[in-house]
Parts: sequence; C-alpha cells; structure tokens
Amino acid sequence: MTTYNNLQCPLATTEKRLSDCMNLWLETKDNYFEPEHFRLSLNNCIQTMRNVTFVLQKTKSEFNNFKNWYGGWQEKLRKDNIMRWLISARNHVVKKGDLSTSSKLRISVVETWFAPPYIEIDAPPFIETEDFIKALAQSMPRNAELKVGLLRAERRWIDEQLNKYELLEALSHVYLMLYELLLDAHESLYYGDDLLKCPWYTHHDPSGGQYPEWMKGQEWDRIIWLDLNTGQILRPVYFPVEILDEEEVKRHYADSQQRNGKREKPKNLKEEADMLFEGAKNILVIDGYHLPIVFLGYPNGHRDIVGLQMLDRTEKHFAIRSLAADIERTGATSVIFISEVWVSSTENYRLTPVGVESPGLGEALQLIAANAEGEAYIKRILFTRDKDGKIDMGEELTLSDNVYNILAPIKEVWSKRR
Repeated sequence: MTTYNNLQCPLATTEKRLSDCMNLWLETKDNYFEPEHFRLSLNNCIQTMRNVTFVLQKTKSEFNNFKNWYGGWQEKLRKDNIMRWLISARNHVVKKGDLSTSSKLRISVVETWFAPPYIEIDAPPFIETEDFIKALAQSMPRNAELKVGLLRAERRWIDEQLNKYELLEALSHVYLMLYELLLDAHESLYYGDDLLKCPWYTHHDPSGGQYPEWMKGQEWDRIIWLDLNTGQILRPVYFPVEILDEEEVKRHYADSQQRNGKREKPKNLKEEADMLFEGAKNILVIDGYHLPIVFLGYPNGHRDIVGLQMLDRTEKHFAIRSLAADIERTGATSVIFISEVWVSSTENYRLTPVGVESPGLGEALQLIAANAEGEAYIKRILFTRDKDGKIDMGEELTLSDNVYNILAPIKEVWSKRR
C-alpha cells in the first residue's frame, strides 16, 4: 500500500460518498408523502448509491491486492437481485427519465391490539396522502359498529421492475450492502496498525447487518393514522415527565418515604416493577391521580420516562403503537407501563379483543411490565374516591399476562430481533 497522510484515508472519497447516500436516503424518507419531491430525492439517491462502487474502484492503485479482493465482491453483488436492480434503475434515470413507479396504499381498521388484516389499493401517485385518506374515510360505511375506530394507511412506493419490494426498503438493503463492502475494504486492504488511523473505521457503527438507528422504524414513517370517530389525523403526543430532586421528593412525599424507607437497586424486571408500583401508589394517594407513564429500559441500564396522551380508546391504541415504533428505533429492551384504568367491579363482565366490557366499572391503578426476553408481570390495585376526592386503596392483585394484549405491538417488535 502506498504511503498517505495520516489524516486522509485512501478510501476517504468512498466514505464521503456513502455518507451522501445516508443523507439522500433520509431526504427521500422525509419527502415520502410529497410525490414530486419524493421523485427528485429518489433519483438522486439511486444515482449516488450506484456511484459508490465507481468511486471505490478509482482507489485500486492505492492497494496491492485490490483486484483479487474486489473480484469476489463483484460476484456477490451480481447475485443480489436488488443490487442488479440498482444498476438498471440508475441507467434508466440517467438515460431515459423517471422510474415507472406506482403508489399503493395498505388500508386497515384497527379494532384489537393485534396487527389487523389489510386491503391494498392503488393511490393516485401525485395526490397528497392525507387528503386522499380523509376522502377515503368519508366514503366508508357509517353503520359499522367500531370499538376503536383507528384507520391505518401505509403508503408504499413501488418500481415495476422490483415490484416485491417497497422502494425505501430496497434502498435500505442497498445501503447495508455498500456499507458492508466499504467495511470489508478497510479490513481486507489495509495493513496492521494503518487500519486504526482511519477515522471512519474507528467510529463505524457495528450494526452486524442490521439497520442503523436512523433507518429503524421506517414502516411507521410511511403510515398515516386517522381517528374514524372524529375524522382527524393523529400524531404522537408525549408530555414531559418532571423528575423531582431528592429534596423535593422528601418534601412532597414525606409520609411515603418514611413508610417505604431506603430501597436497594432492583436486580430484575419484577423487582423494578414492584418498586415503581409502590411509588405509583404513593403518587396516587398524595396527588389524587396518576397519568399514564412508561419506563423504557435499555441494555446499558439507562431508563427513559415517557408520558402518554390517551384520552380515549382510539388514542390509547395509537399511543401504544407509536411507543412500539419508538422501541424499534431506540432498541429498548424492557417496558413498564403504569396508569389508571377502568376495571370490572362485578362478576357480570366479559373479555373482548379490545378490553373488558361490564355494566359496572371501578377504578384501579395498574402496572404492566415486560421485556424482550419474554418475561411479563402485571399488578393492579383497586381504589375508590370519597366525596372529597381522597383515595382509599382496596385489594391488590397480581394477574396473569395472557389475558392482556395491550403490549402485543411491542412484543411484535421484539420478536423481529430474535
């Protein structure tokens, strides 16, 4: 290998071109619901991705064994049908014009916690998606009895030459292949300690063939959600959760601090859930309410606290699905969800796919905890309020997790990682 400035890797131009691919992929995603801008971003992204191997081959004089190494990669790329499509797509864009794309919509109505069946229809390519969804919703039968009434509409751009793949997913595959190619170029063409002089290599994200964080959750980004009860487009609403310092906690929750004493750091999901549930009960008694709160856990021990807006059943289903998309993006491995709920206070009730139906409902504080390893834990305590709003705690129960499906969208995300 020829000598080079320590600040300049021989593959730096290829690294820069791959970085351009990332930025153009993100631009294409951001323009997904704006057909004309999407067309322009798509064309630029395809051409730039195709140029990565051109730029890489211009560095062959820098390495003694480039020809033998790249020959193996050429064979691998030729066998990949999406990479072959990239070549023809780039040639078409440069020499003939835009790709022959079609716009599809996968429409479903969410009525349970599980993934609903869908129908796929053609959507006019150059109509704004939200306008089309609202018009479609208005044409739906008004006599349908809906328990949830959440419309899910996923737009999918397809090229007729690659009709089994959504275009962003295809470009994601291309990016991962090019990333693997460039990573292997560093590891196969460099000698010894020279490899550690490359800033790109020393800071690369070892994703192991998985989507990098900025590519995760892309299905959610293609979806528009509409409340069929109101006709309004729904967007995630999180509210900030104030973290009190130790002195404020002691002052505001003095009685509960004395009762519970100092706690040890929890060693597992159940211990963490039990500790948080005790705190939640104290908050309910002292403040008179407990907003829907989610604790997200990560492998490094970090915790995020998220407040959810769930004013009705439709918003609840939307909020949990939005949370599942966040978990897919961030890599969270545990979730603990605490909220007030309505529960049956009589024996005259029945379980339905969307919850409990009963003529007599009471209030309860509920915790649902689960992790990516398959553990699940549910606790609930009934309570009543007197005429002054004072909370009186009742029976505390530990429940079986197999009758509660609220975390099904999150478990689906975790199942894809295995």
